[in-house]
Amino acid sequence: SSSQDNFLTYTIECTPDFVKWSVDGQETRTMYGDGIASFAHSPMKIKIGLSTGGDPLKEPDYIEWAGGETHYSKLLYNLHIGGIKVAEYSTGTNYEYTDKSGSWESIKAIDGEVLGRIQDTQDKFDTL
Repeated sequence: SSSQDNFLTYTIECTPDFVKWSVDGQETRTMYGDGIASFAHSPMKIKIGLSTGGDPLKEPDYIEWAGGETHYSKLLYNLHIGGIKVAEYSTGTNYEYTDKSGSWESIKAIDGEVLGRIQDTQDKFDTL
């Protein structure tokens, strides 16, 4: 499927054991760790925008990964977003840090559990 002709579905699934990236249901990369301490463990933020991954000053492998060289003379580039869905694993309403250790164990979900609905969300992941 081409991003020029159709909307693509990009997925990031972040769990205590892995972070997985997928495009249209096809896994593109998975990083495994030895538990939540291996990954960023503060609340996630998602940024969406255009990238010049094919900038001629970048490494050749990076340019290839980005789909080729960016031709700045052919601007105007557009980004069309059909929608964004976020599934939260916490049952809480907010987060607070109980100390300054930087440990995931210091994160407390207000009025809930940090991973309180991870199984339910994973079970329903394909229907989001």
